[in-house]
Amino acid sequence: MTTAVKCELPVARTPEEVGVSSEKMLEMCKAMEKTGYHGFMVIRHGKIAFQAFKKPYTATIPHAMYSVSKGLTVIAIGFAVNEGLLSLDDRVIDYFPVKCDEYMKKIRLRHLISLSAGREVFPLKNKAKNDWTEMFLKSKAVYEPGENFSYINENFHMALAMLRKVTGVSTVEYLTPRLFEPLGIEPPFWETDHHGVEAGGWGLILPAVDLAKIGLCFMNDGVYNGRQVIPKDWIAQATTNHKSPKARDQGAHNFGYGYGLWIRDNDNGPVRFDGLFGQIVEMYRDYDAIAVTVGGDIAGENRGVLFKYLPESFIDEQPNAPVNEELVRAADEPEFKVPYSEYRSPLESSINKKLISFRKKHILNKISFQVSVIPAAATYMSSKRAGNITDVRFNFGNDSMTFSWSEGDEKNSVECGLDGQWRVSDMRLAGVNYTTFAAAKWEDENTLMLQIRPHECFCARNLQFKFKGRKVEMTPTSDPPIDSILSGVRGLLNRYLNSDKMTDGILTWARNSLEPVHKGRIRK
Repeated sequence: MTTAVKCELPVARTPEEVGVSSEKMLEMCKAMEKTGYHGFMVIRHGKIAFQAFKKPYTATIPHAMYSVSKGLTVIAIGFAVNEGLLSLDDRVIDYFPVKCDEYMKKIRLRHLISLSAGREVFPLKNKAKNDWTEMFLKSKAVYEPGENFSYINENFHMALAMLRKVTGVSTVEYLTPRLFEPLGIEPPFWETDHHGVEAGGWGLILPAVDLAKIGLCFMNDGVYNGRQVIPKDWIAQATTNHKSPKARDQGAHNFGYGYGLWIRDNDNGPVRFDGLFGQIVEMYRDYDAIAVTVGGDIAGENRGVLFKYLPESFIDEQPNAPVNEELVRAADEPEFKVPYSEYRSPLESSINKKLISFRKKHILNKISFQVSVIPAAATYMSSKRAGNITDVRFNFGNDSMTFSWSEGDEKNSVECGLDGQWRVSDMRLAGVNYTTFAAAKWEDENTLMLQIRPHECFCARNLQFKFKGRKVEMTPTSDPPIDSILSGVRGLLNRYLNSDKMTDGILTWARNSLEPVHKGRIRK
């Protein structure tokens, strides 16, 4: 087995050194500030021309990738095809023989990774209680495989389920010697189903800098540091538009589509792996450049910023260009506001280290949407569900406090800054490890508000505690707020339901129900 080669991406002295305009990067940085971005990088000729990450986010801590995960799925399938383990003409039904309709019998691996399998899987189906493979096999047919295009995430899970059948190992294990080690990437976390098969279409958690390495390798015909890593002929197949002409006009999906990636403008345009909430790596082969974004961008506005400024910002190289000090400041200044107040409530001494228990919300438990420190929008596609925050304790110090709580059989403690500075802690919920940035403040004598911002998640959790004698009310909210998050997934739900009325009804219920006030009591 090969060993990982530690390789950090070099940084250009100025953007102009590698042919990127500082003036345009400054404009781009200001435009990104108006979106929900967490950070972005522009890389040309193998060097980082410019990067800006909104504190506390960084390029080196893992971040949720959402549908960028499809790119890693396609790379894994490419290795398997190149090694003769799989064929694009392999039928799903030959790997998972079940009684099925005629359309299911025609679905081949190529249909899965080009999103043309013609199946509809209900997007809100409870993945904590259902077998993911069966959900696909029992899904309804909507067209002949290959005849149209439907953005169904579960296609990619089925592709990895087929891969697992022929390799006997997880996709992460399979990719480690083939992709991660040659690129100097630590094997990442990837959400799996109940049988250990990676989600495929979502669930990957990866640092932005590692996504950049994968993008560079992919753009350069699979070559990285002079070594052929990904098969060149597979990249040619993956970046060919496989979308049926019947599917050319689909609003937000009105781009060409290869295997797991989008093709901008035309069949020879830039290609990108693109995930929900602003996770993108776009590759500009003609300019030897890539761009990476990560974020919590509900409206997809950071994608529009990329389209506006790239490749327009690429210029001739200017090795002796001076440093643009305004651009340096623009990269350093962005940050999420840290909760802070100089006020410290006298209640601290009476509630310090006391146990506070909260009642379960039985309806939310029944549908597996119980409230967690990780907002529901980030966990509804998971095989495990955290939730039911209880056994809360606060331990106050001079300039920080420790917030401890239980969710199911998991217990966590995170430090929260009370001095206007984030505190960093590790947290584990529903089997996933998180790096949390947390801070708290007293809003008044009886109201304590804390914010927990997991780096690996696209959104933060706010928890407000109101104390009334021995009674405590806990109100959870999200940042971005849940109403905007739900608006961001409206199109996905409406496409399946094909009914504005039903879609709006579900979203209205979700807005009013998923973040309820919890009643609690100080026990001791």
